[in-house]
Amino acid sequence: MADVTLSLDQVYELSFAALVGSGASGANAAPVAASIRDAEADGLRNVGLATNIYLDNEKFGGPGADLESEDAATVALRRRLGAELEDVVGREFRTIGAQLGYRYESSPICIPDGTPAPPDEMGTYLPTARPGSRAPHAWLDDDRSILDVFGRSFVLLRFPGAPDGASLRAAAAARGIPYDEAFIDDAETAALYERKLVLVRPDGHVAWRGDAIPADPAAIIGRAAGWH
Repeated sequence: MADVTLSLDQVYELSFAALVGSGASGANAAPVAASIRDAEADGLRNVGLATNIYLDNEKFGGPGADLESEDAATVALRRRLGAELEDVVGREFRTIGAQLGYRYESSPICIPDGTPAPPDEMGTYLPTARPGSRAPHAWLDDDRSILDVFGRSFVLLRFPGAPDGASLRAAAAARGIPYDEAFIDDAETAALYERKLVLVRPDGHVAWRGDAIPADPAAIIGRAAGWH
């Protein structure tokens, strides 16, 4: 069988066509197809990270000698191999960056804000509310994680000084898009999220952020939900 390689755009197009072919309307198929493309992008990233782990492990060579002796040479060998194991093989277990740091860098349902992407490293997680990234954890006054606010709808986080979200709320209602708002009166969390308004998707990833209501709220809500 010949190898077949698809671009992410082709994944989207095939998903969209399959959904429409099964009876879904174009408007309903678009957000689902976009989500499939997002998942494909995330999968490709994780495969790449896992491949690097495998290649690192392949470089690790066994000692080929008795490691239980107490002569100076064997003691030195154990120390060298221990450090090598911790550095090379240990990377397989230091994966917080892979687990929490994945982001939808070019997703059609996230609106970029022009900020540079942080490093995407297997063992390091840098919390960021940059669009496409997982909304970072912070503790709320009622001892809940801010992550508990997400999962059932789009959520507009409003931080001190934020304008009213009525126009975004109306745009979501006009489309029948599940939408909630949460006012977060905490300076530390506001600094973490970096903008006064942050729109979070039901999957906990940031769709958009800014300090003012956008000129076309319907376009922002529609794009985040896959309508545009």
